[in-house]
Amino acid sequence: MGFTLDPNTIRELAAAIAAEVVQAMRAERIPTVASDDREVCHVGPLTVDLGRREAAMSGRVLDLKPRELQLLAALARNAGRALNRAQLLELAWDDVTLERIDSDRTVDVHVRRLRVQLGENAAMLHTVARVGYRLDPP
Repeated sequence: MGFTLDPNTIRELAAAIAAEVVQAMRAERIPTVASDDREVCHVGPLTVDLGRREAAMSGRVLDLKPRELQLLAALARNAGRALNRAQLLELAWDDVTLERIDSDRTVDVHVRRLRVQLGENAAMLHTVARVGYRLDPP
């Protein structure tokens, strides 16, 4: 004996599943060190100073836009750990901006810009296949 579900029940079930998936993704967020404006992160020759709102490579200040600095800070705080795009969005973008982003590929664009700024040290910023990105000292 079989049963059938009406379309409204299927829609409600799909919405409930989608809500659970979103909740699970948020719960997967990687905790980071409590941020404070004086926080300074060092990864090899890279220094990210959030109090000064700047990053420097071997003493040379990088010309970063605010979002690039936030992304680099998130990667530096989690140096050696592979972070997926969703995690990087949560760590480097505020909630208001996140609501306007249509694709997690915006992270890729900002990573590309960071690599240009890192110059000869761009190899510090690794692409981790089917995961995301990782920042390692050279």
